[in-house]
Amino acid sequence: MGAREEYREKVEARMKEWDAKMDQLRAKAEQAGAEAKIKYMEQVEDLKAKREALKKELEQMKSAGEEAWQEARSRIDPLVEQASGIFDALSEKLK
Repeated sequence: MGAREEYREKVEARMKEWDAKMDQLRAKAEQAGAEAKIKYMEQVEDLKAKREALKKELEQMKSAGEEAWQEARSRIDPLVEQASGIFDALSEKLK
């Protein structure tokens, strides 16, 4: 397995983790007060949008040449970092 496939599988595994966490966060947000619920649900929707952007980038990366996949990785890495930060912060708030 090449570096591209390993990277793609790593990011896809992270996304599956996020899917499970997103369901948990949605459930906890539903239990929050009205104002907090709105705030948390906005963050959950932001996470969902970032996940979709990642999915799109990974799909493009599958068929990209060597240079193009490196460029895709430079767009994917920041999305992963942003989403991870949002998940961590939101998870902490909803404990």
